[in-house]
Amino acid sequence: MPKEIMLSHKLTEHLEHLLTASPPAALRKSLLRVNLQYIVFEHETLPSDFESIACDFQLLIEFFTQAEELMS
Repeated sequence: MPKEIMLSHKLTEHLEHLLTASPPAALRKSLLRVNLQYIVFEHETLPSDFESIACDFQLLIEFFTQAEELMS
């Protein structure tokens, strides 16, 4: 992925809508719950790409944490 990404106006609008429709803290909590529930229910048969999935969740959680700090 390129280091810098130019966000289109439409993508920026969607992101703004996401962050105003539900606070970043709520989105982060939802991601954590889904991730933890997935681990609890699927812990015996994790997919082979679980590390990649976990990294994606971590990136989203960090994004919503930073968004919450910037929006406060």
